[in-house]
Amino acid sequence: MDAWGKWTKTNDKIILAADGNGEFVTATGLVQDLTKIGFGAVRSKRFALVADDLKVTYIGVETASGVSVSGADAVLAAL
Repeated sequence: MDAWGKWTKTNDKIILAADGNGEFVTATGLVQDLTKIGFGAVRSKRFALVADDLKVTYIGVETASGVSVSGADAVLAAL
């Protein structure tokens, strides 16, 4: 995440946070079990989250394949 932030020059405007152990997504209910289709483990749902001063102002969780509510257009529209 650090390298991506440097490459995109987000500086201190955006926090790019990893959740390697899945603790955040588990605590927030943003997990899905994909073991039955061969993905090996419980994984994060596709989502985008916007927070302002530690308050969540937007969360877009995909309910189907593809990208809609977690995509750039939806997130930018919510800002």
